[in-house]
Amino acid sequence: MTSSTPLHLQPFTLLQNRSTETKSFYLFPQLPRELRNKIWHHSMQRSRIFHMSLHDLDKTPPKDIPDIPTSTDNQRFFAVTEGQQSMSKLFRVNQEARVAALFFYRVRIPCWFRIGSVDDKLPLKPGQLYFNPEHDFLRLTAKWSVKHTLFPFLYLFNTVYDPSHTGLRNLIFYGNDLSGNDLQLMDCSTADLDAHLKEVFTDTIKNLHQVFFFTNGCLHSRQFAQGGGQFLLAITQYNRSIPIETRVPSFDSVPRDPRAIGEDLKDVMTHGDDHRRPFRLWTNILGKWGLSATSLGIEYKWSFGFKPDDRLRILGRETARRFMQKEDNYWNGTLDAEQERVYAEQKLEVGAQSEKYKGEDLERAVRPAFGFWLFPIEALDSVDDEGQYTRYSDLSKYWPELWLSSLPESG
Repeated sequence: MTSSTPLHLQPFTLLQNRSTETKSFYLFPQLPRELRNKIWHHSMQRSRIFHMSLHDLDKTPPKDIPDIPTSTDNQRFFAVTEGQQSMSKLFRVNQEARVAALFFYRVRIPCWFRIGSVDDKLPLKPGQLYFNPEHDFLRLTAKWSVKHTLFPFLYLFNTVYDPSHTGLRNLIFYGNDLSGNDLQLMDCSTADLDAHLKEVFTDTIKNLHQVFFFTNGCLHSRQFAQGGGQFLLAITQYNRSIPIETRVPSFDSVPRDPRAIGEDLKDVMTHGDDHRRPFRLWTNILGKWGLSATSLGIEYKWSFGFKPDDRLRILGRETARRFMQKEDNYWNGTLDAEQERVYAEQKLEVGAQSEKYKGEDLERAVRPAFGFWLFPIEALDSVDDEGQYTRYSDLSKYWPELWLSSLPESG
């Protein structure tokens, strides 16, 4: 991010005074090998999130996959994940670092990597996802039927992919991950599954440490302007505190968002999702398998953030800057042709010129965070799912954790 970028548009980082100058520690090779290995290991102890979709080979290939790959191991499913920034840089530093990375990321998941967006129509590339169950999270989107996708995947993860047979420890669920297949229609007594697949499924659930339920704010959750058109928005608001989701898999987290977000937490626009639904579905599914979601020792949390349009793929600090500039232009009325049409139709006022914001001190404005908030699951009790188009929730009782995407300089 260049120094000429206004402060209120620069991404918030945990090291605000971080220098962009490359640092070198030339004495590192002279350190004892044990100490070097500890440093390698410490550098990898951060959470990563991967979205993996599981597809049935016998079904018609999904429209978002340009070329269905051919299985090489007689599996009934194939796994697809995003390839950007999926491999630790330590694999490319030197042999010692590579050995440390292979030890740390002990799980190897055969999959097909998508490089670029779905719209790019680029061919999938075969490879392996190097994964650490204790630190990393999987978001699993299993296609119909889970008998041929989810259950075999969990079995292979426990018995083949993970040499320690620990199994999955951390899961993430978005929107339709739990409802877009036939998992909710199954139960332990009627499911047409081999006994070992049923056992692995229940063992995986019992072994989980953390489960996050992700929901997003709607298009206007960060900013919208008062208007007299279709939606009759009553006020103008810019909630600069809501984090912006990215496509970067690595995160740094702090147990309490250090930004001055107190006032913004009182008025979070949560319209757009049924935020309680994923947890309800999860509870119902586990109940059908004779499991109680709340008595397994699993730590549940609710994640909330703003999800940009899929065309605005935030992959690094450069794309983050472009996103913030576009958002700032919209707020200040510097519009493209399509935005001008919307403003005219809805009779929207320019946010920065509104009575509430025209004197805003941008030097003291909350800086944008790229990542997401993480609340205790109890915070869902504060979410108002009833009411008009503009639905607000007071989340100030539950000051959130902040998970910041590790944005590379390029991208």
